[in-house]
Amino acid sequence: MFLKDPLNLGYEVERKFFQSLKQCNFFIDIKSEKDLKKLYGWDLSSIDYLIITTNGIIPIQIKYRRTRRKETHCINNFLKSINHLRYLYEKPILFGVWISRMLPFTDNQSLLESHKIQCVSYFDDIDILIEKSIEYINTKYINI
Repeated sequence: MFLKDPLNLGYEVERKFFQSLKQCNFFIDIKSEKDLKKLYGWDLSSIDYLIITTNGIIPIQIKYRRTRRKETHCINNFLKSINHLRYLYEKPILFGVWISRMLPFTDNQSLLESHKIQCVSYFDDIDILIEKSIEYINTKYINI
């Protein structure tokens, strides 16, 4: 029953993503949305995870919805949070990742790409979405 609630599925994908991300070995620290809000306030509330590496930071947002409703609003909030990061960390933003069940609309994908944010999506299976996301992050980081 718990996992049939869409909101709970979102929390579940975030939890599973974090567990998989902890297995990576290229970061110094990972800050969750809760950590970021506690440290810096609501200005960073649209970043689910922030990976901190020796040479930069990687902001991540995860949306596990069956619809693109409110997509533009969520993307704009993510970008505002990323812009706020620039003033808080003395490290460059290496790249960002928008992880979602559905690819954003083309105009929103272009907007994200203009900010060095790549979209990773997979609709049918949480585990495959997480696997694809971790693989993308590892590969992108190695190739920087």
